[in-house]
Amino acid sequence: MTKPKDIVIIGSSSLAKETVWIIDTVNRRGREWNFIGFVDDKKPDDAAVLGGDEWLLSRKEEIYAVCAIGDNATRKSVVDKISRNPSVKFANIISPQAIISPRVLMGAGNIIFPNSLVTVDVTIGSHVVINGNCNVSHDCVIGDFCCLSPGATLCGNVTLGGGVFIGAGAVVIQGLAVGENALIGAGAVVIGNADAESLYVGIPARTAGHAR
Repeated sequence: MTKPKDIVIIGSSSLAKETVWIIDTVNRRGREWNFIGFVDDKKPDDAAVLGGDEWLLSRKEEIYAVCAIGDNATRKSVVDKISRNPSVKFANIISPQAIISPRVLMGAGNIIFPNSLVTVDVTIGSHVVINGNCNVSHDCVIGDFCCLSPGATLCGNVTLGGGVFIGAGAVVIQGLAVGENALIGAGAVVIGNADAESLYVGIPARTAGHAR
């Protein structure tokens, strides 16, 4: 029997707790991961927290990690910092209840929740969060550090730049591009290309200012 791999979760709030749950469901099929605790600079006194980022940066033995911080920009900043330690390997944590085509290419450090569907010839970058009940159709490209909120839909041939946030229940119709760090509000229906760094809301979605 293969020994389970040690893993830590960076962050310790709601997304981190949900990620522990996904790891637990993965382990029911065969013990793949040994979750040893959270790493969180903001909660050093929490009993479940092993320490802050320096704890992971000083690690000499190989260890796996996944960054479960919901804010895209913060997740990127922390991952960029932790990546300085070559002993840290970023893991993909994918629910067994997600349906992922074998014709999907993805990087590392992704979290995919139950009941999401990712179909053929999709490319997913690294450190992407795909929440429950999302639908990612054929030939989509999802850049690094994106987040799809529950129930979001990307129709075919959609391209998301890095750091895009798609709100709950939002839809991006086929063939469109969403620029880097754009924010698509909950329930919005995007029917035209979306500019980088911009906020889009409504049906049809219209720009409503800067994303931050």
